[in-house]
Amino acid sequence: MIRMTPDFYDQFRCIGGACQDNCCIGWEIDVDRDALEKYHAVPGAFGERLRQNIVGDPPHFRLNGERCAFLNGDNLCDIILWGGEQMLCEICDQHPRFRAGYGDRLEVGAGLCCEVAARQWLCGSGPVRFVERTVSGAPGRLTREQQRRLEALLPLRARMLEILALEAPLGRRLAQMVWLAERAQQALDAGKPKRIASLLSEAEATLSTGAAEPFGGDSGAAEPFGGDSGAAELLDAGCLSALKHMEPIDANWSAVLARLEAQLPEIRSRCIAPPDRENTYARLATYAVYRYLLKGVFDGDVLSRARWAAVLVWITRRLDALFLLEAGGWSEDLEITAAKLLSKQVEYSRENMTLMLSECWNSRWMTTRIIAEAAEREM
Repeated sequence: MIRMTPDFYDQFRCIGGACQDNCCIGWEIDVDRDALEKYHAVPGAFGERLRQNIVGDPPHFRLNGERCAFLNGDNLCDIILWGGEQMLCEICDQHPRFRAGYGDRLEVGAGLCCEVAARQWLCGSGPVRFVERTVSGAPGRLTREQQRRLEALLPLRARMLEILALEAPLGRRLAQMVWLAERAQQALDAGKPKRIASLLSEAEATLSTGAAEPFGGDSGAAEPFGGDSGAAELLDAGCLSALKHMEPIDANWSAVLARLEAQLPEIRSRCIAPPDRENTYARLATYAVYRYLLKGVFDGDVLSRARWAAVLVWITRRLDALFLLEAGGWSEDLEITAAKLLSKQVEYSRENMTLMLSECWNSRWMTTRIIAEAAEREM
């Protein structure tokens, strides 16, 4: 088995009560079957407390207001204090880590909803690097079609990560990435993933030219704007539409979204954006490509996931602009605020993530051409 991680992953550590946020506040934490059986066997007063505070179907820890029933006044977990980390349920043990298996590959990382992980992903210098190691374990089973996709998508993703690591304007990198995904999707839709190899050769030849659109048109999509008019406005409209149709994670998110919608005209007209964030945003797109693109092995969809990587940057940049405007200046405290908030809202709700990918696939405001042109003009 090949295990892949970002090169900083082994330094990831939960900082517990020192965290400015807390993954035990505002989350309904499901309890897996193995942990439930273990908790039912705990004797005495603590066992009774466990059983009284696991409720619902699927079973989950009761919330006292917004706080997990086992989060104490020092923001520490009473389950760990009572029995050690081996007593944690699967979600508490693994969060915010993510793991994905693709045949003989296991890919691991930590999500942006955690402030430690967010700083690792976003605040490092230069591009993100990845490490592959051989580990023991039984490979997962793939169908023949899934194996063909994997063999095509691994070099596709590697090329996308190379594009994001280029020393070129960020908007151009994002545009090239989504155009490459557009053409790769055509090959997958035709049932011919091997065609992607020739696309990568074509991309190799065009990257040095700096062309924003190295692979031709947007699958025949009608052009909804022309000249210098409104790619940014259209992309903003698409992003807002998607976000407004999601179940909000909390009242704070709803308030932030309302403020963003109200301030977008000023943000656009004044070109408000925090300074010197290109590398941060490139690393953010890298995170999304690494975490999501290979899931196309199973469903044949790379286009919505590549668009999501660009849209994630776009929305984060807009939220950064909002917080900059409201604070009257940029500060270190704001470096991960927007990305962390957006990750919690979208990535950690299956329904919200599914809706976002659907919008990235279907929305007339989030086509490859609109995303690419907006990115080229503004970033």
